[in-house]
Amino acid sequence: MPRYSNPSEARHNNLPGVLMPMKKLAILLIIAILLFGCTQQSAVNTTGVTQNGGTGATSPTVLVAIHGFAFNPAEITVKQGQTVRWTNEDSVPHTVKFDSFQSPTLSNGDTYEHTFTEAPGEYDYSCAIHPYMMGKVIVTR
Repeated sequence: MPRYSNPSEARHNNLPGVLMPMKKLAILLIIAILLFGCTQQSAVNTTGVTQNGGTGATSPTVLVAIHGFAFNPAEITVKQGQTVRWTNEDSVPHTVKFDSFQSPTLSNGDTYEHTFTEAPGEYDYSCAIHPYMMGKVIVTR
């Protein structure tokens, strides 16, 4: 190891050895962020339309957010055969409970889908964990 008469001279001579790996690490980190950011896909399409199998055909999916201990929107109208997707955006678990069926417990970020093949009519639902959370699905032909 070389001897230096001035201790600060030794520190400055070691900087290239320390900075080069840090520069390489920073460059690799930037590349990883760019690659990840360009390939990540959103789980929920903001237009409310889900693409089917790459055929170009679409089927409308109605989106309901569970946010702030409420279903948003609280009332929706769907055609018979249409799908509704609930997404839990709260940090606490929720469910989607109808008289004849119920979702599993949904943690933050979880989704539940149901295709309404039921007869046209009004279907009230709630959260089994927080019964004051209520919503309504109106099914039409």
